Amino acid sequence: MVLVKQAVILAGGRGTRLKTLTDNLPKPMISINKRPFLEYFGNGSTFGIKIKYSIGDISFEAGKRIKNVEELLDNNFLLMYCDNYCPLNLKEKILIV
Repeated sequence: MVLVKQAVILAGGRGTRLKTLTDNLPKPMISINKRPFLEYFGNGSTFGIKIKYSIGDISFEAGKRIKNVEELLDNNFLLMYCDNYCPLNLKEKILIV
């Protein structure tokens, strides 16, 4: 078992599969039940966590996005995409088995 204390959310890309919805809005900001899929989280202090942002070119593939933040990453981290829904309680410890 590995205790994971860090999560990475990939929120880049062109959003081509959601075309028309993403013409003028980033994919994670599309409204679901009258709220953006991902909120504006700021530095995370409201949620009791620390958030850092990395901004790269929209053409970067997932691997390059991760490589660009390599120095910020723990050895073990949870990787998620911004357009996948997975309800997690981030206040609980996350174990990967």
